[in-house]
Amino acid sequence: MPARDREPLWAKVTVKVALEAAPGVADVMLSVSHGVEEQPRGAKVGLVTYVPAAHTAKALERIHERLTALSAAGLEVGSATVAVRRVRSRKWEEAWKAGLDVVRVPPRIVIKPTWKDYAARPGEEAVVELDPGMAFGTGDHATTRGCLAALGRCIRGGELVFDIGAGSGVLSIAAAKLGARRVVGVEIDESAARIAAHNVGLNQVDNIVAVVCGDGLRCLRPGADVIVANLTSHHVAALAPQVRGHLAPGGVFIASGISTAHEGAVRVAGEAERFSVRDRRQEGEWLTMVWELGTDAPASG
Repeated sequence: MPARDREPLWAKVTVKVALEAAPGVADVMLSVSHGVEEQPRGAKVGLVTYVPAAHTAKALERIHERLTALSAAGLEVGSATVAVRRVRSRKWEEAWKAGLDVVRVPPRIVIKPTWKDYAARPGEEAVVELDPGMAFGTGDHATTRGCLAALGRCIRGGELVFDIGAGSGVLSIAAAKLGARRVVGVEIDESAARIAAHNVGLNQVDNIVAVVCGDGLRCLRPGADVIVANLTSHHVAALAPQVRGHLAPGGVFIASGISTAHEGAVRVAGEAERFSVRDRRQEGEWLTMVWELGTDAPASG
């Protein structure tokens, strides 16, 4: 048998989607593959992943389900397209891994692929290891970096943290390593929840972090000191009433996945719940906001 025929058969899956829907689609692609590459194309984003050819049908089914769910939730997905091409070489995987390195997210976070060595500065840096370490969920995406940086500024030790839309679990793990006493990561997708739980165990913080399947904050009791949500503009706005009812006095809400085009709508939703923006950071088309509850805010009913 020729060497080429002995190489494993893979499917290259490319999804072109509106910018704001990219994180939500990438999350589900990551749950069925070895990685997701982001290729910005103006108002659209190309998301590329590779899956074993035998698993192509299942992967496409999950991708189409997510696109439908995002559209039904009112999110603009654009004229989303999904293309599949068969390939035989795994050289793409080694090339991709060689291009990944340690990511530093000031002021205190370091994201490290498991195959890389890194000597952390004791007491100054919290190191998160991820395997396989994909673009969405490792600090390589602006929304993840924004949340990690905000966590580094907000967590001082002893906090109860809720991570809504936990994805790879990177934010939950970072919160634990920064000194949170308890972290609950909530993920609506069961496959993504399994990946997050794997990464939690890999980082040996499973005594602090619990990953649960659920929708938003409804499955959690109130009293969080920090709630972080790396979602979409639409979902951040919709989550604001739940957040108000689940924050402890003096708590903060870290929200990202907010596109600059939808900042106004998100602010209106936050102000309706008596939130004010304590911090706002922009990177490219993406915003990360830290909200705090006004002292005159009524109790959530």
